[in-house]
Amino acid sequence: MTIRLPPTKAAHVRTTCQNLLLKTEMTIRETAQVIGLIVSSLPAVQFGELYYRNLEKNKVLALQASKGNYDAPLYLSKDAKADLSWWIRNVDSSFKKIVQPNPDMTLTTDASTKGWGAVYGEQKTGGLWSLEEQGFHINYLELKAVLLGLKSLCNNLRQRHIRVQSDNTTAVAYINAMGGIRSADCNNMARQIWLWCIEREIWLSACHIPGSINVEADSESRVFNTSTEWSLHQDVFDRINEMWGPFDIDLFASRLNFKIPTYVSWKPDPHAKHVNALFMQWEEHYFYAFPPFSLIATCLRKIEQDQATGVILVPFWQTQPWFTMLLHLLIDNPVFLPRLDYLLTQPHNNTLHPLRKQLKLMACKVSGKASSSATYQRRLQQSSCSHGQMGRRNNINCTSSSGLTFVVNDRLIPTIHL
Repeated sequence: MTIRLPPTKAAHVRTTCQNLLLKTEMTIRETAQVIGLIVSSLPAVQFGELYYRNLEKNKVLALQASKGNYDAPLYLSKDAKADLSWWIRNVDSSFKKIVQPNPDMTLTTDASTKGWGAVYGEQKTGGLWSLEEQGFHINYLELKAVLLGLKSLCNNLRQRHIRVQSDNTTAVAYINAMGGIRSADCNNMARQIWLWCIEREIWLSACHIPGSINVEADSESRVFNTSTEWSLHQDVFDRINEMWGPFDIDLFASRLNFKIPTYVSWKPDPHAKHVNALFMQWEEHYFYAFPPFSLIATCLRKIEQDQATGVILVPFWQTQPWFTMLLHLLIDNPVFLPRLDYLLTQPHNNTLHPLRKQLKLMACKVSGKASSSATYQRRLQQSSCSHGQMGRRNNINCTSSSGLTFVVNDRLIPTIHL
């Protein structure tokens, strides 16, 4: 069952908004009258609450500047004009359900000063705040945790009623009221949440739960393994991209350290295209990969198995068992990255890598297609040997004294510096 404005009332609201929008000069009183008319229409206009608070904010600021004089002039902001335009376009066709259906599912979220967490059924996820996000008030972060939780765990849902559980009363109030004017940041975040839901025909309701029972989401927002959360300096990546790009996908990333907009995260992430790169096919992508060092061998086998092509970053650890496989997959000369203190940092706090003085990274263009690696090797200079000796056919033992040339299948592989 729904309710809507009578046609005469809808027409009155539309005309009044049009008149205010066309005015070059207006008073605070005139604007307040339009706001009052809009507020009186909210019970019959679904999502109308999202489209009047910029007007209200203009009014409040103008009253503060004029010391409460309602006859003082007011100038509409761009956002306030956009709100009026929404009412002009939508008031005639808008309606509101008298009763919303019961929730289909529950999303529980939490935020701390370190990060955010979300739980939906058996699925859990969370992440750290960026340096910029850490400067916001906790109420804003609690609302952003809701948005990130929805995007991470509910992105494929449509036409549902989701109940959000939060231990922050301000976040609950801003969601249920579709915003507020006390905090512009919180209002903007609540609006982002609702616009995301409207696009998917999702209705949202929020309720408060005590922090003492919000255990799982709280843990996701506080307990992190940051040992693999390293970001390559953007200037260095840009040079790799100039040399071998553009890439289709970043296979090992998060919302804080991705280098390519299309990326794969290791757990549900608000903007990731896929979750867990090892569970997807790589052959259809020209990839960029900077995997955790413990997964390098697995990644090289995956490249070979999927016959994929891309660029992988690895440490120069020539004694590792996977190093031989890496050389056989090469389709271009490997590139040594510059040794910089800031080459690898943690995106949430700019911590420098603890091995920055010893670690030497290589960027390697590789392919699991045997024909591609064979074509590359045919272009290489044949390794030399003393008269009467057999040609060199392995790699590690044949590394030159400089450590910058390798041998594979009797061919010399030169290296270059970025």
